[in-house]
Amino acid sequence: MVLSLRQLMQHDIKNRTQFSIKCILATLDILEKIHSSGIIHADLRPDNILILVNKRGNPDLLNPSIRIIDFGLSINMSEPVATQRIPFSLLYSPPEQLLNLPELINPSTDLFSLGLTLYESVAKYPPFFNENPEMIMHMQLNTAVAEHTRIHPLLLAFIRKATFKKQLRLPPSQLSIDEIRQTVAEGQQDRFTDCNQMKTILQEVAPNISETENKSFLKRLFN
Repeated sequence: MVLSLRQLMQHDIKNRTQFSIKCILATLDILEKIHSSGIIHADLRPDNILILVNKRGNPDLLNPSIRIIDFGLSINMSEPVATQRIPFSLLYSPPEQLLNLPELINPSTDLFSLGLTLYESVAKYPPFFNENPEMIMHMQLNTAVAEHTRIHPLLLAFIRKATFKKQLRLPPSQLSIDEIRQTVAEGQQDRFTDCNQMKTILQEVAPNISETENKSFLKRLFN
């Protein structure tokens, strides 16, 4: 029996932060194999990460068993770049998907979505939400994830690196495609570049998030 990460947000899980981190670490192990085969999932979100649970609906809190599903939007990096509009999930997609820049899609695209998924799993609320889709689009393109009482500063810094983007100078409709492409590409350079890098840093962060924020630790990890 399996439940999605979203379904488990409704459960009363002891130490939700550490459980969410373990789920993301396990997801990164699977995602690394997917990326090594040249595939970008391109639709990672809480609904598409499944966790094995027992007959009572409880997951293994120490060693969750993970599956990734729904490869309907996945991209084969060995195939020619698509010319048509690429579908995306508004709440979880990075700028290169929102702005239809398929040539910029790479492993950091999935890691961006996974960072937002981690935020929501801990906070039990998406980092960017508004009744107006255009406002969500604006926040996804230009706004860093906000502080949250459930998210430790170290973990927030980690998520902000995973989901980094460079703010556009003007609304996309007022910019040339070349400037948009350059701005998005520059933002990607400050994200985690691959699953192994993201996993290594998260493993360093995890034991420290119950401690008082340590600025020197933050600087060592993220600068």
